[in-house]
Amino acid sequence: GEIWLEGHAQATLEDDGGVLWLGFLQDITQRKALEADMAESEQHFRNLADNGDVLIWTSETNKLCNYFNKPWLEFTGRQLEQELGNGWAEGVHPEDFERCLQTYVEHFERREPFRMDYRMRHASGQYRWITNMGTPRYDSHGNFLGYIGHCFDITERIQAEEQIRKLSLAIEQSPESIVITDLNSRIEYVNEAFVRRHFNGENPIGKK
Repeated sequence: GEIWLEGHAQATLEDDGGVLWLGFLQDITQRKALEADMAESEQHFRNLADNGDVLIWTSETNKLCNYFNKPWLEFTGRQLEQELGNGWAEGVHPEDFERCLQTYVEHFERREPFRMDYRMRHASGQYRWITNMGTPRYDSHGNFLGYIGHCFDITERIQAEEQIRKLSLAIEQSPESIVITDLNSRIEYVNEAFVRRHFNGENPIGKK
């Protein structure tokens, strides 16, 4: 069969003016096979990453990002070259930037998983909320390789929570008595107006 060889040689000048080459050959067939397997695994990972909905990134040991998948680039509307290194941070909302950077750096230096929510500029020009979960990654020998992150668009959830907060505030500040019960008519919540009227001797739910 065929094998891969790696050659090394060095020229030495002889006394008679001739040149003597000293070298050796090393069988690197196994290394080539491992490199091929790694390349296939890398391609498999990229195929999976590019065909899902999750925004994925990876970084090296120097904290600089070296990969963003297709959904990330579609979300930001930018080219891979623009996002590499620290380029991705250009899309972070100015009000979230310092907190985002501090969380990333502190956890990276301790090599701890992290999760943070912040606003990222969307391809539409609007800022959308994402949750970013970073995890340290290691090779088979336990050597630290950097981080891999998974991000999800949580804008709708944040907006729903804000609507619930506003509704709760409106109920609490309403001058009308409001009572919330479960299916068995057990009271689960009453607002401040109910409490005031109750202690004033009024019956806000009607007379029996």
